[in-house]
Amino acid sequence: MVPVRLRGQDSYEGQAQKRGHDVKRSGWGPLMIFHIKRTDVVIRDAGADVTEAGAQHVHEAVLAAQRPAQKNGEEHRHVQVDDRHSQSNAEKEHQHVPKACQRQHRRRNMADVSHRMLLNTTVPLSVNFDRPEDFLIFIFHILFATSAVLVAGSVVIGISSNRSLRGQNRFIFMLNTSISDTLTGFSVYYLGLFDVQEGYPSRNGTFYILPSFLGVNVLTFLFAQFDRYLAVCHPFFYNRYITRPAVISVCGFCWIYTYLILTVQNLVPISKAAQINAFGVMTLQVIVLIKVVMTVKLYIIARGQLVREAPSADTDSKTESLRIIVFVVICFLALWGPSFVNIIVRQLTGKGLRFRNEATNPFATMARMNALFTPALYIWGSPALRGAVWRAVWRRVCPWRRGRL
Repeated sequence: MVPVRLRGQDSYEGQAQKRGHDVKRSGWGPLMIFHIKRTDVVIRDAGADVTEAGAQHVHEAVLAAQRPAQKNGEEHRHVQVDDRHSQSNAEKEHQHVPKACQRQHRRRNMADVSHRMLLNTTVPLSVNFDRPEDFLIFIFHILFATSAVLVAGSVVIGISSNRSLRGQNRFIFMLNTSISDTLTGFSVYYLGLFDVQEGYPSRNGTFYILPSFLGVNVLTFLFAQFDRYLAVCHPFFYNRYITRPAVISVCGFCWIYTYLILTVQNLVPISKAAQINAFGVMTLQVIVLIKVVMTVKLYIIARGQLVREAPSADTDSKTESLRIIVFVVICFLALWGPSFVNIIVRQLTGKGLRFRNEATNPFATMARMNALFTPALYIWGSPALRGAVWRAVWRRVCPWRRGRL
């Protein structure tokens, strides 16, 4: 675009039209643009008539602006001709190459492209192995993931294969948390061995799908505490309304609610997702407070009310179930508490501890360790479950110890 200073508007337009130029006006006032043979000329109006000399200056400016464009067009045509000649020569040379060599060259190109795509989609490991502690972190996550899968998976198989255990509500809750713990153990093979960071923004993340297994356990433990409270303090109401289908429905609700909120959080914009996450943390605070109160209440019931009752199979079952749920919830809050406090501090003040990835985050590792300790406490606290797990799983794995329970 060539800026030209002239006097007047209409007189310039007439002078340009006399010289055979196609003039199109696209602006009015002090700053106007005329399109003359695809060349933009800016006219600054000074309020006077244009002279013949001024029109001549405009014509010369337009021609000067058109010369580089014509020169560039000629060079572009020469380049196109040279490209056609080089392309035709390449095609002639390509015709003389044998077809076997052409196929081999094509395979090499495809292999190179696939190799580059593989490198772009490969997730790096969680540590660099340049320090001794890197080897310890990597080996720890392998052993922890394997142990969690074996212990929690054995509880799932033991309860599922025993009809009498499946008929009791407290074992349905144990089965639900053990399924979540087994999946958490499998998730450690990814979260603990590879460079993964969940959050906003995330790095090689899973959209919180894998960490949300702990959220399922939080809700399950809360409903299990209410279940034990009603079973001990309101046995008539419990036997009438808290049936096995109701307990299964509650366990299904824990999964549906957790991943429904997660789905909505992943579909909305990041600003809305952050608000939903903050709401979830607030809800979690209320749930943790209720869990603490219910734990204290159940401990008082186990220490006072059940001790005064006459010894019986039902009393022993209630005492056992209360002892298990109290120990499990205390262990869960102790391992998960540091991560929960760090999340709250980061959201309120922005000064919480941050780590390189999930594998090097000790708070997240402690929270995931519930996947190993919770089913271990189930086996320790329930002789019936211990026998079912032994008969269904470990007796077949360890045949040389058949004589022992």
